[in-house]
Amino acid sequence: MNILILWCLFYPILTKISTSSPSSPSSSNKIPLYTIEGQVVFPSDENVLDNIRILVDESQYIGIPRVDGTFVVSGIPSGSYIVSVNSPFHIFEPARVDINTKGKIRARAVNFIEPGKVVTMKYPLRFESHTKPNYFQKREEYNLIDILSNPTFFPIILAVISIP
Repeated sequence: MNILILWCLFYPILTKISTSSPSSPSSSNKIPLYTIEGQVVFPSDENVLDNIRILVDESQYIGIPRVDGTFVVSGIPSGSYIVSVNSPFHIFEPARVDINTKGKIRARAVNFIEPGKVVTMKYPLRFESHTKPNYFQKREEYNLIDILSNPTFFPIILAVISIP
């Protein structure tokens, strides 16, 4: 019985290893790869490029900006990609980048509400800081009116007053 369980667990792994062969680069099967370029811009009073990453399709491809804010994400095949800037200190609007098989690149704004609406952007991309993230909610303030409007407040007061 234990042998059957082990066989069921390891058979898919063993067949995958045995059927996969190392791919030899062939000139006829070589897929052309392209690059996505752009720049991340911050307000003039701050420069926080330390923790920023450029994510293409939610980290399928990752880029790191240079000191001047420019970035290049290379090794990308033709297709349609969402490019976003991941930063803990700022929020940036994402962009959709379409790369056709001839290498022509078209950038447009991402619109999740109306996906059919096309708003083109300039390429190379330029990401500007949209807003700062709000990680905390403002704490509610103490208010005496809230206590007085509580329905359990009056029976407590009546009980205190009626005690002789």
